[in-house]
Amino acid sequence: MGKKLDKAFYLRPALILAKELLGKYIVRKVGRKFIIGKIVETEAYVGPKDKAAHTYNWKKTERNKAEYLKGGHIYIYLVYGMHWQLNITAANSGDPECVLVRAIDPVVREEMSKRMILSNGPGKLCRYLKLDKSFYGEDLIKSKRIWLEDSGEKIKGGDVLQTKRVGIDYAGPYWSKRKWRFLIKDYEKYLAAPGSNSKKRIKKREKVVVAMSGGVDSSVAAKLLQEKGYDVVGVFMKFWRSNDDKKEKAENRRCSSESEKKARETAAKLNIPFYVFDFSREFKKEVVDYFLKEEKLGRTPNPCVVCNKKIKTDLLLRKALQLGADYIATGHYVLRKEEKKAKKTIYQIFEAKDKNKDQSYFLWQLKQKDVSKILFPVGYYRKKEIRAIAKKFGFPSFDSPESQEICFIKKTTEEFLKRYLKTKKGEIVDQRGRRVGEHQGLWFYTIGQRKGIGLAGGPYWV
Repeated sequence: MGKKLDKAFYLRPALILAKELLGKYIVRKVGRKFIIGKIVETEAYVGPKDKAAHTYNWKKTERNKAEYLKGGHIYIYLVYGMHWQLNITAANSGDPECVLVRAIDPVVREEMSKRMILSNGPGKLCRYLKLDKSFYGEDLIKSKRIWLEDSGEKIKGGDVLQTKRVGIDYAGPYWSKRKWRFLIKDYEKYLAAPGSNSKKRIKKREKVVVAMSGGVDSSVAAKLLQEKGYDVVGVFMKFWRSNDDKKEKAENRRCSSESEKKARETAAKLNIPFYVFDFSREFKKEVVDYFLKEEKLGRTPNPCVVCNKKIKTDLLLRKALQLGADYIATGHYVLRKEEKKAKKTIYQIFEAKDKNKDQSYFLWQLKQKDVSKILFPVGYYRKKEIRAIAKKFGFPSFDSPESQEICFIKKTTEEFLKRYLKTKKGEIVDQRGRRVGEHQGLWFYTIGQRKGIGLAGGPYWV
C-alpha cells in the first residue's frame, strides 16, 4: 500500500482539497481484512458563505459540529434516513469547510463496469466501506480502522472534469451553479449522477415520459430521472372502470380520481408537464376482455402481464413518441441492463435490488425493442428507501398503502365474474366419477384451487 497522508495534506481550503483527493486511496480495516477504494469523485462545500453547506451562516448543531474540526476528520451523516454520506473536513479548526466523497473505485479484480456498481454514489460507497455513525468525528491521522493513502497516481488537470454539485437547487441559482464537483474523466459514465459530458450525452435522448399512477414508486421514479438530467413529462393513464353498481362511484383502483389528484400534485411539485391519457377503451379490449375470455375457458389469466405489455408499453410508448419522447419510465421494481455484443446492444431485465418487491416476472412479454425504450429507476432501491425519498420531498403518496389486487375488480373476483359471465351450474365429480356437489360455473375455479370450493368433508382441490 501507499504512504499514509499526513496532517498537512488536509489543512487546505475545501476547493483545493476536493481536487487533491482524486486518485487517493481510502483504506478501511475490518478485522484482518482491508477494503480499499480510489477516490474518483468529490464535491467541495466552502463553509459559512456557501448556502449549500450545512454550516451556512455559521450554523452549528449536534449534527454538524464535526465540520468545525480541523482538516482530516470525518463528518458523516444520514440522508433520507438511511444513506450515510462521507465528508472529510478541510482547512484549520474553526473553518467549517468539508469535501463530500461521492464515489470510489474499489481495488478488486473486476472489470470497471462491475466494480463501480458497488460504490458509484455517496450512499453506496459508505455501505461498501462499512461506515456508520460510529465514524463521526474520527481522526484520519490517528485512526486504526480508516485512513487515506497516496496511491502514487498523478491526476493531471486535463484528466479532471469540473461541474455543478448534485441536488442542491435549494441553495439558489448562484450557489447551485458553482462548479465545485470534481471527477476523474475516465469514470464519468460509471457515476450515479451525470457530469458535464453526460449532459451532452443525454441531450440527444433526453425526454422521458413517466407513467405516474399517483403512487409512491412512480412519483419517486420521476424525481430520480429529473435529478439525472432528463426532461421529464408526467402522464396519468385512465383505465376502464366497471359502472354496474349504481349505488357506488365507478372507479378503477389504479386510476381513481384520488390517484389522479396525487399524480397531478406530484408533477406540480416537480414542476414538470402533466398529461392525462384516457386508455379506457383499449384497456377494456386488451385486458378486461382477455381476462373474461380466459376465465370462461377455465384458464388462469394474468391481466397484469398483459397490461404491462399492451397498455403500459405498446400504447404508452406510441403516445410518448408523439410527444417527442425518447423513453418511457415506470415505477416497476426491476433492473434494466445493457450488454454490448459485437456491434449490437442487448437489453435485459433482471431481478430488482429489493427482492421482496421484484416485478420482473410481470414484464416477461416485453421484447428487445420494448426494453430498449423503458427506464426503471426505482429498481436500484429498496421500498423503504423509496418511501423515505418520497417523504423527504413531500410527495402526497409517501405513506400510501400497498396495492396487490386486480385494479379493475372493485370487490371480489367472484362478484366480478358473476356480473359479467353470470352463472352456469354443473356437477362436481371426484376422481372416481362420483357426484359430490354442484358448481356455479367453471370460471369460478382454477387448477390447484382449494379455498372456496364449498364442499363439506374435504379438503378438496380442483
